[in-house]
Amino acid sequence: MFGTDRQFMNWDLYSVGYPSALTPDIPFWKKEPPISLIAKSLLTQTNLGPLSEYQAIAIVAHSMGGLVAQAACIESKEFAERVSHLVHYGTPSLGLRKAKALGFYKAQIADMKAGGKFIETLRGKWDLITTHGLPFSFLSVAGNQDDFVPSASSLSPFLEEHQAVISGNHVDIVRPVSQTCAGVCLLKNFLESGHYKAGPIDSAALAVERKDFQAAINTYEMHIDELDEKSLGTYALALASLGKAETAIELLQNNLEKGTDIQGILGGRLKRRWLAEGKSGDAEQARELYTEAFRQAESKGDHSQCHYHAINVAFMVLASARDYTEMEKWAKVAMDHANKATRDKWAEATVAEAHLYLGDIETAKKKYKIIFTLGNFSPRELASIALQSLHISEHINSTDFTDFINSL
Repeated sequence: MFGTDRQFMNWDLYSVGYPSALTPDIPFWKKEPPISLIAKSLLTQTNLGPLSEYQAIAIVAHSMGGLVAQAACIESKEFAERVSHLVHYGTPSLGLRKAKALGFYKAQIADMKAGGKFIETLRGKWDLITTHGLPFSFLSVAGNQDDFVPSASSLSPFLEEHQAVISGNHVDIVRPVSQTCAGVCLLKNFLESGHYKAGPIDSAALAVERKDFQAAINTYEMHIDELDEKSLGTYALALASLGKAETAIELLQNNLEKGTDIQGILGGRLKRRWLAEGKSGDAEQARELYTEAFRQAESKGDHSQCHYHAINVAFMVLASARDYTEMEKWAKVAMDHANKATRDKWAEATVAEAHLYLGDIETAKKKYKIIFTLGNFSPRELASIALQSLHISEHINSTDFTDFINSL
């Protein structure tokens, strides 16, 4: 099903299996491997053949397969750093009580025993590696009719932000009947990291970019006190892209004196938090940051910084104050500075957005189409541009433009 889905067209799909059957282990003859050994096999397979060439790997697992994936991430730091996403469906992460009576039957069942050595060790080591945040996006999915793996086992070991529940029993949740099933839609949104849910964003490339961000964080954290404005901004964006938005905001707030770019990035973080949580104080502070940064940039004749901050002020007065007159004024200011600046990709993006504010929808469509087809922007940048344009479209009530973006 995924192989024919437009949103998965840039992902390469592989199936990695392992021996597991309903028949009992036969001493001295045949025995299914324990979960720890299957995890080592997974590590081996991803370091050989075609899988060895991939910088980023998204793992989708079911039932015991989720335990295998967790164990592999714990076993190898290098493997965990290659994983961009881990999602498992119906995985008994706290073990199964019913396995206590059947442990003699198979080694794999013994491993899944609630309170058993394997589960207790797995949970302890998992908590240890997640102390400073996971190096990948993670989601544990439970079926609301799954009687084999209760939600207490599949969900409770993890933070609420890493939990999801869909309809179905233990088998149904991984046997979708259509591309609109909850399990499929959930996976799509998860792989796109919540940035955007339509065509323009290449989620496979976005996964690679997220791993690049993780590498950047590892480097920057060793030299945090020596970072210049540009590096500090990149570090903050990397943190935010890996789900550490609050850490990014704190970092930026403590370094506002380093320049208008830092003020603008902080404005962007607060804007996103306001859009997600609705805190009016965030909207007000974001607008003030953009406005002050614009004034500082204008005093220096920095047209690139001017158009960046002005177009964001236009958005804030539209979205938070519904002041259409003020919005148009700032949109014209932004377009004027974009035309005076070096016409790089961000100047083009500002001009496209300004046309939206000024009601020139057809010209805006042409500009955005160029943006999404030239390949000048990274997946994260495209996601940000697309999401911003959809917010604007919603506020100016242009369903025509919304349909246009979703069709790209």
